[in-house]
This record gives sequence, structure tokens and C-alpha cells, in this order.
Amino acid sequence: MISNPLTNTSALLRIFIGALALCSFASLSACATSSTTTPNTPPAPKSALTRELVAVGPLAANAPAPTDIMPAVVTDLIIRDSAIGKGDAATPGAIMSVHYTGWLYDPKVPRGKGKKFDSSLDRNERFNITLGVSRVIQGWTRGLAGMKVGTKRTLIIPPNLGYGERGAGGGLIPPNATLLFEVELFTMTPGPAPAPMVAPAAAPAAAPTTKPAPEASSSGK
Repeated sequence: MISNPLTNTSALLRIFIGALALCSFASLSACATSSTTTPNTPPAPKSALTRELVAVGPLAANAPAPTDIMPAVVTDLIIRDSAIGKGDAATPGAIMSVHYTGWLYDPKVPRGKGKKFDSSLDRNERFNITLGVSRVIQGWTRGLAGMKVGTKRTLIIPPNLGYGERGAGGGLIPPNATLLFEVELFTMTPGPAPAPMVAPAAAPAAAPTTKPAPEASSSGK
């Protein structure tokens, strides 16, 4: 008996479609298995700064940067430059023209800036100082040395280099206050060059001493 070729063709087609579907299912299963069995690759190690930022999260607005952590107690002058200028460095005798702002130091607030007590910027008038000559607090005399035109410097000044026990400004700066200044140098006339070292002159040689000749005896002996 001869079978119907259309019937045989339909059967073969069904078999082929079934095999194709089975292969597709097998491929999807293999992909899923490979994705779930891939070993976890440990992440690349992060730098210390990255680890710190991840640990603490984004910095809040106006929060101090890690390099601006304020010490609770200031016992000596602290100098921090946010910009370095160019040219000659200020030495004693230099005539300096600066803008400045001063705050009462408070380590509990961002960047240590407590109550502002004075600012040349508010007056739009620079302050002129002859380094080592003008009557200013010791913290300024020491803190402005070495500045160049364009330098922006922060000074944190302990009481013994500021106004000490007396305070200033009629109570505006209380006794034993630690102060914070931001200073920017705009112009400078260098101080006089140091005098050359001159060797001291040699002392003149002492004149030789001579004993007087003995007097002759009058007896003739």
C-alpha cells in the first residue's frame, strides 16, 4: 500500500518544528544556567578616599572638606594657603596691601568661621602694613611673612598671638579669643635687602712697653 505523500510531509514537518522548539528551549536553559553559575568576581579595590566617601555618603552643603578639619584647641599659629601667588616672598620691611576678613574661631562650625568681627572687604578698602614695623598682632606679623602677590592665606591665631586677656573692640573680640583670618595679598613692595655681613676690624696692636733707664748715682760710685 502506498502512503499519502502529503500525510508523510505533514508528519515530518511536525517532527521538525518540535525538534526546533526543543533546541530553542535547551539553548535558553543553557544561557540561564551559565548566567547563574558564573562565579562572582570581586570588585576592584577602591582608594582610601573613595572608601571614605562611600562610607560617609555625599558631603552636606557647606560641610568642611577632609583637609579643613578644625582643631578643637589652637595653641600655636596655623597657616593654610588656598592659593599660592607669584614673585618675591614678603620679608621684614615689605609694604603689603591686603584684603582681609576676621572671625572668632569656632571649631564646631564649618571651616571654623564663627562670628565675623571685621572685614576690609565690607569697607572696600585695602589694609596696608609694613611687615615687622606696623603695630599689628603677632599672629599677623608671623603669619603674613612669606606671602607672594596673589596668595590667599588662612591664619588661625591663638590668644597669646592675638589680643590675649584684654580682648579688643569694646567686647567685639572677647578676652582669650582664638581668631581666624582670611587674607589675600594684592600688591607688595619688597623690603630692603639685608645688609651684607662685614667682618669686624682687627684690633690695633698694643704698643710695646719700655722700662725707663735707671738714673745715674750722684755719688760717682
